[in-house]
Amino acid sequence: MKKFLIALMTTFSLPAAVNANIDPQISEICMSVNDYEGCLESYTETLALPKCNSSLNTKCTVEIKFANSLYIGEKSNGKKYGHGFGTMYWDIGDKYVGQFINGERTGNGIYFYPSGNTYVGDFKNGDREGYGTFSWPDGTKYVGQFKNSKRHGQGKYFYAEGGSCVGEFREGKMTKVGSCKHDDFW
Repeated sequence: MKKFLIALMTTFSLPAAVNANIDPQISEICMSVNDYEGCLESYTETLALPKCNSSLNTKCTVEIKFANSLYIGEKSNGKKYGHGFGTMYWDIGDKYVGQFINGERTGNGIYFYPSGNTYVGDFKNGDREGYGTFSWPDGTKYVGQFKNSKRHGQGKYFYAEGGSCVGEFREGKMTKVGSCKHDDFW
């Protein structure tokens, strides 16, 4: 009876998508979003699209191989490159899951680095641009604005050992410190 109850509780306590072979990294990221199911749906919507072929070249999925990368995802409006939602895999181990416009990372997405770093947020023409969160494997993270893939504008650092600093960033460097709080100091 105890084994049955544990299995039953696990089934109901985990989101349904976890049991549906969703990419674990996407599932983990969507766990921190208020609309878990909506997040998963937006990151997996291309699975429902048909494969592209000679007679179907819009609103379909395609695999496009490049010299050092592979794109799997949506192709829309007869565009030559990925256009819509997709995933790009690079030979060096990088991975991007998100929106593309004319083959460029543009819109919302998640970038996974081989080092374990991740970026979740806005992209424009392949760069981190707008609002996002950059996280390091040790638990440190920056939440704020980006421009040309650098911290730029208002942002906040959260340190792995505790504490945080709020301030203004320019070209990747903090130029004005608003306030800092460190757990060891208080």
